[in-house]
Amino acid sequence: MRSVFLCLFCLMLTPLQAAEEKSPLEAWVIPGAEAREQGATTYSVKEPDQVESVSRRTDTGQYLSEKPFQEVVAFYVKKSGFEPPNWSILGREFPGTDLYLPAHWTQQREVDGKLQTVIIQHFIREQAASVQLLLTNQPDLGTVSISITRGKADTQTLIQIVSVPASDQK
Repeated sequence: MRSVFLCLFCLMLTPLQAAEEKSPLEAWVIPGAEAREQGATTYSVKEPDQVESVSRRTDTGQYLSEKPFQEVVAFYVKKSGFEPPNWSILGREFPGTDLYLPAHWTQQREVDGKLQTVIIQHFIREQAASVQLLLTNQPDLGTVSISITRGKADTQTLIQIVSVPASDQK
């Protein structure tokens, strides 16, 4: 009985310890989204000007949101700091529009001495809608890639996020 209790105690510690380590992506997940998959990959890299290899971490997440496509897009565009010239394209409802033109934007700005770039590609088709955002030099994350998709018959919007740290981040 004593060994069974100790084993149960050990099994209970693992989830508690794991819960203490939070993903840096948490601030980028739209409120109310359900996590389908989350993970981190640690790898070693040696920059040309470094003597030793440095450990880096890449975070990934896949989430589902019941919010409409255009609300999810608006959340991530605003979160990125991008200021669209207007919301006539980025705010289009899906399904509900019959204008199927692709659109893209690029914007750069300096934040804390670093040049941040935001690239957005937006495309609503008859059967599906998608948006991709690529953000560079984000605090605590480095480069972030966000993909938002929703099919016409889908009841949820799929969000996929990947972050790769900048070479000067640890």
